[in-house]
Amino acid sequence: YQRGIHWISALETGTRAVSWIMAYPFYAKCCAGPFRQRLATSLAQHLLFVEQQLSTGRFANTHLAGEAAVLVAGGLFLECRHSERWLAKGIEILEAEIENQVTPDGVHAERSVAYHRFFLDHYYLVATLLAANHRSLSPATLERMEQMTSFLMHVVFPDGTAPDFGDADDARGLWLRADSPTDYRGLLALGAVLFNRGDFKAAAGRITEEVFWLLGLEGVARFEELTECPAEDASAAYRHSGYYVMRGGWAASDPALVFDCGPLGFGSAGHAHADALSVQLHAAGYPFLVDAGTFSYNLDYSWRNVFRSTRAHNTVVVDGESQSVPRDRMAWNSVAQSQLHRWVTTRWFDLADGEQDGYGRLPDPVSHRRVIFFLKPDVWVICDDVTASQRHELELLLHLRPDCLVEARDGGVLLTGPQGQQLHAWIAVDGSQTAGFEVLEGDEQERCAWFSPHYGTRCASRALHITREFVGQCGLVTCLATSEQPRLDVTQQDGAIEIRATGGVGEQSVFYRAHGVRTYRSEGVRFDGRLLFQRRLTGALPVVWASRFRELSLEGLLEVRSPATINKLVMNENGCGVAVDIDDPSQLQITASDGIRVVINGRFK
Repeated sequence: YQRGIHWISALETGTRAVSWIMAYPFYAKCCAGPFRQRLATSLAQHLLFVEQQLSTGRFANTHLAGEAAVLVAGGLFLECRHSERWLAKGIEILEAEIENQVTPDGVHAERSVAYHRFFLDHYYLVATLLAANHRSLSPATLERMEQMTSFLMHVVFPDGTAPDFGDADDARGLWLRADSPTDYRGLLALGAVLFNRGDFKAAAGRITEEVFWLLGLEGVARFEELTECPAEDASAAYRHSGYYVMRGGWAASDPALVFDCGPLGFGSAGHAHADALSVQLHAAGYPFLVDAGTFSYNLDYSWRNVFRSTRAHNTVVVDGESQSVPRDRMAWNSVAQSQLHRWVTTRWFDLADGEQDGYGRLPDPVSHRRVIFFLKPDVWVICDDVTASQRHELELLLHLRPDCLVEARDGGVLLTGPQGQQLHAWIAVDGSQTAGFEVLEGDEQERCAWFSPHYGTRCASRALHITREFVGQCGLVTCLATSEQPRLDVTQQDGAIEIRATGGVGEQSVFYRAHGVRTYRSEGVRFDGRLLFQRRLTGALPVVWASRFRELSLEGLLEVRSPATINKLVMNENGCGVAVDIDDPSQLQITASDGIRVVINGRFK
């Protein structure tokens, strides 16, 4: 007892105790009386050690939740004078920490999807063990568990993997099968049964072993009986945690882009990376744009800083500096703050507009704003605007897996996955013609182009890269598409972005006024608002989505004028709906072409 490395950490000691407890049914019949007594004594020593070494303090994190789960498991399993105390203390800690460590939108405060899962693992373990003993966590705690599982449903990619924002070390509170570190669907399957959620079942795709081990044959039957129904909303915003998910749907081939526009992390942000405004993209069944990963916290401190630097992420780098500056391997001297300006999700497009201030610390402060458009089903336009007063160097990096092939094609590049999946990528600088990507190859000198598939491992990979010097302002436009490269015209001027896309689903156009005052005028169009989207198909009524305007003119189709700002206008095959804060709707002047019915604040005009 307490001799050797096996007693150096309460969490590690407790994890060993839980392993012995969960495996007990498989070796119980082989235990003679003396061994059974030794086992019980040792487990009691484990539980007392955990109780005495709890990871409490100002920044108590996932370790404390794991240790509390140990106390619950031991309190239920052992019959001794400490059992009820362990059980009560474990539940008390778990119910407090799910409020302390989880944001109001249901995401673990570390801002790491891997640590979110590790934290939630312990709650599912405890919930199932308590249920087997006719006990339960509080309704409030179960509700927070369901909320955390809903976040996983939205953020997990179709193949069961998840975006690697922040640290990941392969840790699991429920390691019940070989692919436990990489596959996140086990908690979705458990959540489907525990919360009777058909959308969790649809996202899980199939029953997983976790259901059998923790809920038995009854849990398997309940999973099979549950009606599968994909969630109504594929895209989702988690504003408190700063994750924005742009999904094309819930099928295995549907794309998902995740955008990081939130705080660096929790407490000292020990598990954070300098990845503000970074994106990760899974499309056509393959992770084309990835996070470089973690590698290790302690094997090599120089590599630790490489993998959490801004150059190891899919965002903009200024003067070779990271947005946030590390103090040591688990803390930071300077922390970038991100701010979301706008989020919109519709059937036809998604938009996210964010800004980070990490380069405000430079002698000549630099601002970075990123606006992402997802033109459904398969086109992404990423607009970066970098502003300063003096001369600076700008880099943009897009990180790839080692098995992703890169081929120069039509002024851009064609990325190809191992099963033939394809993504076209091209870039323009300051509204010029398409500029070429350089392909960085990872080696000991070029450390940013590396990939860590698992904790403690790293391998040389590739990254698409472009660098430019600029004075005052520089705009980058990155275009991505999984289908044959569509024709895209993108301009950035006076705080506004205009996009025209031809091909695929027809002609689409977007006008977005990020800042400033500008009336949009184009052929047959006049618009004085913030955002205007149009999709035109031959022989069909155009789709129009507009917000924050007083005047909209679409020649031959629609004329709208209002004394008050119109919050939103949506026109599709069902007609034209207008939402406006106005006492007298008759003050609105709306003229629509024949066949278009107009509804104002839910009432026909």
